[in-house]
Amino acid sequence: MIYVLHGKDTESSYNRLSQILDTFQNLPKLKLTEKEQLEDFYLAVFSKDLINSQKIVICENYLHDKKIKGHVLAEIPKNKIVIFWEQNQLAPAEIAKIKKDCGHLSLRIETFKPQPQIFWFLDSISPNLEKTLELLSRLPEKNTNLIFQFENRMLFLILARLKVKMETAGKIAGLNVLDWQWTKIKRQAMLLNLETLFALYDGILKIDNMTKSGASDLKENTLITVLLLKYLSPRV
Repeated sequence: MIYVLHGKDTESSYNRLSQILDTFQNLPKLKLTEKEQLEDFYLAVFSKDLINSQKIVICENYLHDKKIKGHVLAEIPKNKIVIFWEQNQLAPAEIAKIKKDCGHLSLRIETFKPQPQIFWFLDSISPNLEKTLELLSRLPEKNTNLIFQFENRMLFLILARLKVKMETAGKIAGLNVLDWQWTKIKRQAMLLNLETLFALYDGILKIDNMTKSGASDLKENTLITVLLLKYLSPRV
């Protein structure tokens, strides 16, 4: 099995890498960086360990740096698990060649593009109010997606806190969620208690109604700032 994780959103790709490794907790892991020689790759992937022939090999930037050639990928044994973690986005031509070279192997390619600023803000919602407000202040005042995305994030956080399964949460919200995204949401949900999450969700629904009905002249960013100050400020 070969995994290729690439893209400029290295935080998300690293989280995905960690998630994959967690599924193979009982297997030894070997990480290869630019410091290692090509011989180290050959030994890790093609040699047989007398004690345990199965291991996870993580190669950092080996494809982007062209450290290994296509014919080498084609020779990787089917029973090996090799993860290529690339901290840059590979070109479409490179991806096409990898698919061609690995035609006989189980191959999974995942791309992690930089998230829009709104998602940096949503990811920051936590008791760290200062950081949350700072990222909110960077968003443009006219952001037609802000309330919608805030509502969805609160709903997902509530469902994660209630230990609802990812597939069920996606059906409830009417949105597709990837494994690595759900892992991040579950981690974020543990930073806030259910009481706070329900209060934020109820608050954003009221803001949505206010803006749609014209009941408030305040900008969306301002209303959300007030909401965050009310429920995320430390209680004296």
